[in-house]
Amino acid sequence: MMNKLAGVFVIGITFASNQLTEASTNRIPMSVSEGQSLVERFFAETEFNTGDWGNDISLLLPFKWVSAQDEKYTFFSMAEHKRTYEADWFVEQIVDGRLRHLKYKFSPETDVTFMPQELCEVQYSDGRQCLCYHNKGMRGGDAETDGVGFVEHFEWNELDIGTNGCPQKAIRKGWPEAFFSDETFKSVQSVVPFRFRGPKAEVPQEKDEIRKRLDEYVGTQSGWSMDVTHKNLIVDEHRKHVLENHRGRIVAYLYIVACDVNHDGVCDAYVTSDVEAVGNEKYKWSLYFGTGTGVSRQTESVRFAVNGAEDLYYEADVVVTKADFFRVDRLKMPAYVMVLARRNGLPESWSYMHHENPVRDFRRRKGFANTCYYSCLANGKPGVSSIRDLFLSYYTIVRAERLPCETVNVLDKGSPK
Repeated sequence: MMNKLAGVFVIGITFASNQLTEASTNRIPMSVSEGQSLVERFFAETEFNTGDWGNDISLLLPFKWVSAQDEKYTFFSMAEHKRTYEADWFVEQIVDGRLRHLKYKFSPETDVTFMPQELCEVQYSDGRQCLCYHNKGMRGGDAETDGVGFVEHFEWNELDIGTNGCPQKAIRKGWPEAFFSDETFKSVQSVVPFRFRGPKAEVPQEKDEIRKRLDEYVGTQSGWSMDVTHKNLIVDEHRKHVLENHRGRIVAYLYIVACDVNHDGVCDAYVTSDVEAVGNEKYKWSLYFGTGTGVSRQTESVRFAVNGAEDLYYEADVVVTKADFFRVDRLKMPAYVMVLARRNGLPESWSYMHHENPVRDFRRRKGFANTCYYSCLANGKPGVSSIRDLFLSYYTIVRAERLPCETVNVLDKGSPK
């Protein structure tokens, strides 16, 4: 018989769509060893059951929430609570090194359901951070939809635990576009729950795909940072380029965004200057490839395919703000630079907006705006992902972070402002 997490504890909370309404607890990291001990002790006293398709992995969030009264809580999802397209999560109190069921009234406001890959942490440059998850409802192609699959809904919730141990959800309307347009937005990263197998809570030897990619992240950083010598080469080259095309103008500052655009481990850069401002805080940018012995300015965007269903672009000569460059890491794809454009006042991928793209074109048809990415493709032709597709695709996002822009005083060359 399956465990039933039900109760009669009525929570007197009013939920709103734009904010968490009760004081929250303090969220701090939990170690794997503590999590393993909690789950093992839990199943020593509770029946263990597998879930759909024989799933025997229970999930525990790698955090604990601590109240002012030193009461500790976490979110737990037993193996039996994970189904093909969703997993249920319940608040457990941590008491004397054990997980203890909390009883509260289940309702749409307290039910927490998401798949592990749908959990993220958003960080801001002012130090704020929030835990959130997204859900999607998919409708497969049928006669009524003319064989086209649709995303019926796409919803983000901020997730927390109140001081009384009740789950707290707050719908964040307009995400993910809204946080990409927030000037203080720093990064969004997948959160990988702890995974424990069976009633003994054994730690699986094989790593989760997202965990593998996050562990590889540090090893790919060398091509995304620039030393002084390389920076000075780019400064000299771009200053010459600007003076040739803007005769009579004095270049005071260059703006440099370091990155590895072509995935060769050598730092590249997007560069502009105060002379190239075009209004509304936008600039005309040039892309320079690092060649190992020098730098080379690119004059055209270059398309390359990465998985047979999606195109990425090396963008050249973009017109955007200093804050519109992002590094994107996704499963089964190299880390790449996403440049943001604007569509109806909201941020969108420059590549999605400015290149021939069957996905965008299909969605322009009346009534087809929410078409599933793969339903937009025809005759084996790959497309370009929108911002929302990054979170829905099989090649799901692992991390996206805003790339810093360095200001260089050209009148005192090499000296950062």
